[in-house]
Amino acid sequence: MTTKNHVEVTEPADNQAGTALVEAQPGEVSIAHALHVNTRFAAPAYRGGAETGAARRLTWLTGNNQCFAANGKQALPPGKGWIIDQPDEEAGLLPDDYELIDAMESLCEQGKAAPCIVVHPDKGGPRRVSSWALPVASLFVICQGIPSKSEMSRDPQSRWGVAYGWNPATNRSELSFQCFMKELWEAGYAGVFMAKFSGMVTDRMLTTLKAQEYVLDFADRLRAKAGEDRPVAYYAYALPIACSQRTLTAGREGQSTEVYYPVPLIPRLSQRDAEPGLAYLENVAITEEQAALLEADNRVERTVQWSVEKSRRIAGGVSDEAAEAVTSDEDPF
Repeated sequence: MTTKNHVEVTEPADNQAGTALVEAQPGEVSIAHALHVNTRFAAPAYRGGAETGAARRLTWLTGNNQCFAANGKQALPPGKGWIIDQPDEEAGLLPDDYELIDAMESLCEQGKAAPCIVVHPDKGGPRRVSSWALPVASLFVICQGIPSKSEMSRDPQSRWGVAYGWNPATNRSELSFQCFMKELWEAGYAGVFMAKFSGMVTDRMLTTLKAQEYVLDFADRLRAKAGEDRPVAYYAYALPIACSQRTLTAGREGQSTEVYYPVPLIPRLSQRDAEPGLAYLENVAITEEQAALLEADNRVERTVQWSVEKSRRIAGGVSDEAAEAVTSDEDPF
């Protein structure tokens, strides 16, 4: 049985159970018809598990890319900090793209992001990419922890989810990790992102990731006092990362470049006055539902394996482009 066209659904004024149907005026949307009110199907649609797909790119700009307003005309200060590329309509948009657009529009309305156009250097000439800029990104990094730089240099297998190494082909260090973003999660988007760093900024990003241990130590000490002896996961709390106010000088004299680098926005966490620290932990804590999604299908263990392989390719001088063409395990999702 199907409903008739041009029938509108309204809620009863007295809040009693039931649905009131009224004739819709010509040209109006019939909610009853659109939502199949009173339609009875033989069986509901079955939905399989979510496709994990490829991780989206989360880019760090060092202050050396031209930027323009969303209209493409008004020049903005050079781009610095976090950037996410907007989905390419010409390539065809998928539901995941729409979910990202909806979430980013929400963040823009809240002042947590802004649309812009970023100019990227390319072999074929400058490439203008519609993007979103985020002054702060609070990341749930998918890993078991961060070994020290010396530990990773001594042992190529010592990788716990974050890929790191020295690339002899480019003569610079490289670092890659995968993450979820708290701000987007709260806005309704739960996609995975890939962040990549190289050169002088790499060590600053590594220092930022290590700073999360300060938060974990604080939480574990308080948990121990409460009788909980199991340490929390690295991703138990989001790591807020912003752009530095100062710059580093990269390159040689006469050919140097000023670069902005990532910094962790972690407050002082004192055992002597734990209340402010507890408030911070509550603000950045992952929810049980989010943790279940992050850990689904052995995601953490697979990411650790990926980080070992990725680090091996970096040390072997394999570029990102070549690595992506060689195997499908570049992205474990």
